[in-house]
Amino acid sequence: MTADLHSDAVGARPNVPIAELPPLVCNAADEVLYKNIRKTVERGTPILNAVEPHGGIAVLVGGGPSAADLIDELRQLSKVATIFALNGSGHWLLRHEITFHALVILDARPHNVKFVTGIPRHVRLYLASQCDEALFDAGNDHDIVTWHAP
Repeated sequence: MTADLHSDAVGARPNVPIAELPPLVCNAADEVLYKNIRKTVERGTPILNAVEPHGGIAVLVGGGPSAADLIDELRQLSKVATIFALNGSGHWLLRHEITFHALVILDARPHNVKFVTGIPRHVRLYLASQCDEALFDAGNDHDIVTWHAP
């Protein structure tokens, strides 16, 4: 089996046997990751591009317990910053009625479709190319941007 990756992919080496690629450290087998990447590239989803530095504010909200201490601050920040929810924190933000603008997922396992399900359409999805195709299917009514994990 070979990895026939998109030419814009970070570190992409088309038609290199998977056995010759460096091992990936993840919670899914390399073969699953490369299969998912190929399927994502075939979808033609827009790929994240670098932007020039700007004065915008980005806030990343993960799943740690300290987020509960920051609910009021997150509500205020959502008015002036772009809030990026990571994985299940999107549903946590929804439960606390905090506006967020983007959901970022890297995890390649298909059961992570639960993170996308029920997310409002205005939320942009940043799905890593290694994510299972079920996440792309579940988010097909969203603006989806793909990114390649290093």
